[in-house]
Amino acid sequence: QQFFTPDVVADWIASVTRRNGPVFDPTAGSGNLLKPHLEAVRHGVEIDTDWTGKDCPYDVLQGDLQEVYPLARRIGLTFPLILANPPFGLMWREPTLNDGKSINSTVLCYQYCLNLLEDYGQCVLICGKDRLDREILPRPEAEHIYAVVDVANLFGENVDLPCSIVFFGKDIKGPKPDL
Repeated sequence: QQFFTPDVVADWIASVTRRNGPVFDPTAGSGNLLKPHLEAVRHGVEIDTDWTGKDCPYDVLQGDLQEVYPLARRIGLTFPLILANPPFGLMWREPTLNDGKSINSTVLCYQYCLNLLEDYGQCVLICGKDRLDREILPRPEAEHIYAVVDVANLFGENVDLPCSIVFFGKDIKGPKPDL
């Protein structure tokens, strides 16, 4: 099942993250998270051809994120702003992360996003609250999270899944400069 980010949520996220630079959604789907941003700077990865036709509202890389990610890392691709609403309950596998073991798609997407952020970059991840509490917050990488907004009915009354909107960033690599 696919649950796209409601327009009001995408608009709110854009209002607190808006930048004029490139924005990337690694699981872009219909592009709802990208739509509030400038059209010329929207980029996304999507596997489902139902969403990537001629009317696609973002610059699309058609493919499976699990295959695109290693290539993106290899060429050093990074973004200043990443927005993601990944699949919540799939099991994915990435040979270079988690010792190559299968891991929940939301947790792996969090790791992908963190690794694709520019220095001082910002990411917003939509995920199930329970998954966040059980599988992301206990991880060492959770130190990058600086805000969590819990939303009971993010996808509407018919979807009984408490969600969280997670904000995290990436500090500059290496020693911090003297100010």
